[in-house]
Amino acid sequence: MDIMGQAGFVWWFGVVEDTDDPLKLGRVRVRIFGYHPPNKKMLPTDDLPWAHPLQDITSASISGVGKSPTGLVAGSHVFGFFRDGSNAQQPVVMFSVGGIPDEVANKKFGFNDPSETYPTKEYVDKKHSDVNFLATGENTDKTVIEDRKKDKKKDVPVALDSNDVEKWTEPESPYKPKYPKNKVFATESGMVEEWDDTKDKERHHTYHPGGSFEEVANGWEKDPKGTRVHKVKGNNYEILAGDDFVHIKGSAKITVDGSAKIYIGAGEDSGDLNIQVDRDVNLYVTGNVRGTVEKNVDLTVKKKYRETVEDSRYFKVNGDFVVEAEGNIVLKSGKNAVVKTAKNSDVFLSGEAPSIKLNSPRGGSDPTVPVGDLT
Repeated sequence: MDIMGQAGFVWWFGVVEDTDDPLKLGRVRVRIFGYHPPNKKMLPTDDLPWAHPLQDITSASISGVGKSPTGLVAGSHVFGFFRDGSNAQQPVVMFSVGGIPDEVANKKFGFNDPSETYPTKEYVDKKHSDVNFLATGENTDKTVIEDRKKDKKKDVPVALDSNDVEKWTEPESPYKPKYPKNKVFATESGMVEEWDDTKDKERHHTYHPGGSFEEVANGWEKDPKGTRVHKVKGNNYEILAGDDFVHIKGSAKITVDGSAKIYIGAGEDSGDLNIQVDRDVNLYVTGNVRGTVEKNVDLTVKKKYRETVEDSRYFKVNGDFVVEAEGNIVLKSGKNAVVKTAKNSDVFLSGEAPSIKLNSPRGGSDPTVPVGDLT
């Protein structure tokens, strides 16, 4: 073979008809204008030569390092050259070229997508260029931006909001690109990534066809610049091998429709749960509160402690029960007051005062009992 290009390059332009490379090298079969007939009976797609793709210098293209050369689809218009010059048997793909399609594919003829998928009907009907709608800012009702609007989460309740005034709604995307500032990468299944440099509307947006997405942007209707919206339509798994540091300068509002569990294990690297609140703690539970503490409970209240039970209260202590107060101890009952002990146990009222007074309307003429009589 002559040294490639020594006698000049032989260029070509064609249409991809097959991307299913048996060697998985990213090769595609291309029907080339001026070299291959449109009649598929004369030259079937399976008889077209495999064209090797070129990759840019940011991709190493060796041992799995770099980008995979698998972006083209059947129907793509491509440009390249013949590695074997005028023999025209070894095509090399350099670039893909977009246009404005005027008719859908017909698998009966060459220079068409055999699956009749591309170009899509909506692009043909709208006489739109092959550039993604998100990049041009046109026909956005056919894009993921519209899908997000339809799936927007609304009226999420907030804790302890009895008047329902704090409910929040998922913000709509500030998508408003100015051509050609929005760079879009889209796949066949509907995965999308955008880099939008439109002034005051700068955005980075990734979207999965399952409805999950993440968007960091400027130009929100109510939120400040740099606000991020992160939505997961399925389950979310996050595994962190090191420490986690989170600083929220504003408020945090967490709403869980299902149940929530927090487990701090007893492994060698685990520690305590420490909670510090510099102001008030408000707790509202519509159901029951149950808890088990396997060791001690130490609670210090530096000011008043008040507890209101609107129904009955049962208090059981298997060991001793000691109430110690520097001030008065008052037990007040609207009905009977009963102190119950075991059959062979005594009840003692004792103290250093000269007497203990039993103040009862049924106590007789002298409700005062000397302390010495209670020993």
